[in-house]
Amino acid sequence: VKHKYLRYLGTMDENGKVTSSQKAIDIDKVFQFGLPTIVSRSIEKIKINDTLKKYKEDINTILLMHLCAPSSISKIEHKIKNIDPDLIKAELPFNRKRIDAALDFLEESKEVIEQRVYENLKEKYSEETLFYDITSIALNGYRSTLAKIGYPEFSPQINIGLCIEGKYGFPIFHEIFSGNFPQKKTLFQIADKLKIFGRKKAVLVFDAGIADIKVIADVENMGFGVISRMPMHEGLKKLAIENISTSIKDIVKLSGSKVYVKEIQKEKGKLLICFNEKLKVGIKEHRYDEVVEAIEKKKMGKPIKDGLKKYLLKNGKEWKINYDELEEAEKYDGIYVIYCTDISMPKEKAVKAYFERDRIEKGFQTLKNILNVKPLRFQLDKKIRAFVMLCYLAYLVATHIEAELRDKELNYSFNKIKELLENVYTVNIHHGDKLIKRTSSMNEEQKKIMNVFGCCHNQG
Repeated sequence: VKHKYLRYLGTMDENGKVTSSQKAIDIDKVFQFGLPTIVSRSIEKIKINDTLKKYKEDINTILLMHLCAPSSISKIEHKIKNIDPDLIKAELPFNRKRIDAALDFLEESKEVIEQRVYENLKEKYSEETLFYDITSIALNGYRSTLAKIGYPEFSPQINIGLCIEGKYGFPIFHEIFSGNFPQKKTLFQIADKLKIFGRKKAVLVFDAGIADIKVIADVENMGFGVISRMPMHEGLKKLAIENISTSIKDIVKLSGSKVYVKEIQKEKGKLLICFNEKLKVGIKEHRYDEVVEAIEKKKMGKPIKDGLKKYLLKNGKEWKINYDELEEAEKYDGIYVIYCTDISMPKEKAVKAYFERDRIEKGFQTLKNILNVKPLRFQLDKKIRAFVMLCYLAYLVATHIEAELRDKELNYSFNKIKELLENVYTVNIHHGDKLIKRTSSMNEEQKKIMNVFGCCHNQG
C-alpha cells in the first residue's frame, strides 16, 4: 500500500482525541466557489471562448461576474475580489477601460457569436418548435436613437425580440428594436433571420400581440408553421361563443389546469376555440373586485382606470355598478382562440405547444430580474447593444446550467441554483508555513449539483 503525506494535524491521545500542532492555523481568505465553478464549466462546454478571437479572457470574466454577482459594470473591479481566483481568466487588476473594450467587441461580433454558439449547441435544440416574443425595457432619457415612447411603458424604451428553441429554452438569437417599432412587423424579420441560421422548417409559437393574418401568411409562405393566440375582434368573439364546448370529450389537460378545446377547420390551418372554466371564474371575480374598489375611489374623488369607467353608472350623487356592461364583458371570460397552420397536428399537441411558450416569459423574467438587463443604465446605442448582448450570453449560460441538471432529473431554475450554492466557499488556510485550500462542507443537494459539472468537493 502506498501512502501520500498530506499534512500534519497534531498528536492523538489514548482516547482518540487529536491535539493540534503548536503551529498556528489562520484563515486567510474566503471566496465564492459553488456557482462560479459551474458557471465557468458551462462557459467551457458551450465553447463561447472559441467564438472570441479577441478579449476572450476578459469577456469570460465579465460573463462569470454578471452571472454570479450581477450589478452595474462599474462594480466588477470591486466584486471580482470575492470570486475564487482560480476561476478568473482575465489578468488582474481589471479596469473599466478593458471592460468597455471587451463589451464593444461583443457588440461588433454579435451575429458571428450567435451563429457559432448555435452550431456548437445545435444537437441539443428542438427540431420542431421555436418560441418568439418581444419585451420592452425602459430607458432614462432620449440620447439613444432607439429610445422611443411605446407601449406598455409609455416612456422612452427599447424593444428586445427573443427567439428560443422549444426543448430546453436555449436562446437562438435576439434583436433590438426602437421603442415604437410595431411588434407585428418584427415577426417577419425574425423568420427571415432563421433562414440565415439554417432553420428552414419549424413551428413558430407566439402570442396575440404579434399575431396578424398577413404576417402569419408571409411567415407560412417562408416554410414555417405557426401556432398563435389570435386577437379577439368582434367576428372572432361571435365565432368563439357559437362554438364553445363544455363536453368532456373536448378536455385537454395542461399542467395545473384543464381546457375545453373545439376544433374548427379552415381553408388554411385551423382555429382552436379554448374555454377554461377556472380562468373564467377568476377573471369574473377579479373584475368585480376592481369595480367595487373603483366606486369607493369615485366617492373619495380619486381617479380610476379608464377601462373600468364603462362598468360604473352615476345616479345623482351616487355611483353604482353597470351590471349590463359587466355581464356583457363576462361572456368572453376564459375564452381564447388559437390558430394553427398545421391541419394534421392533434389539437392536444397544438394547445400544449402554445402554453409551453411560458418558457420565453420566464426567460424575459430571468433577463430582467436576475441578470439585470432592466433597468438599462446606458444612453448610447452601442453601449445598449453591447450590454444586452452580454445579458443574452449570460441567459444562454444560465439555460445551459438548467438543461444539464434537467438531464440528470434535477429540475432547478437558475435562481434556485444560485440560492442553493450561495454558501459554498473555498477557504485559504495557513497552517504554519503551509497554505491549504479547502472547500466548505456541502449537503447532499449541493453535492448532486456540483457532481453534474464534474466539480470536486474539496481541493488540496
